[in-house]
Amino acid sequence: MSDERIDFVERLVSLFPYLRALLLEHKSDNFGEILPHLFIADLARKATDMYVALRSKSSDDRDQLETSLRNLLAFLETSYMSNDTEVRELLSASFLENLPRQGEGEGWRIRQWFGPKMREQLDIIG
Repeated sequence: MSDERIDFVERLVSLFPYLRALLLEHKSDNFGEILPHLFIADLARKATDMYVALRSKSSDDRDQLETSLRNLLAFLETSYMSNDTEVRELLSASFLENLPRQGEGEGWRIRQWFGPKMREQLDIIG
């Protein structure tokens, strides 16, 4: 397994501490190992859940949740634009591919929040 992908997951969790519980659960389910593709797929579901939860939050909670989600998506966009092809492939295959598509619930609208490079890849994926 690529050290770059594991390093990316660890860096992601260090920058966004609210993802620590997701990583701990992931490691518990995978004999203490980080399986980057599975974790990033879980992250896609988490980001979608955060997006959907925005509708049910009070104003202050909504603002905080929206800021957290937008910061996460901005980091993913920056990471996707990097020259690291392994990270780009990880995000494309395991994050973008696991987002809901139009008609798969209200979470599909999260696609509108991505930066230009990830949106371009979403257009290719369909």
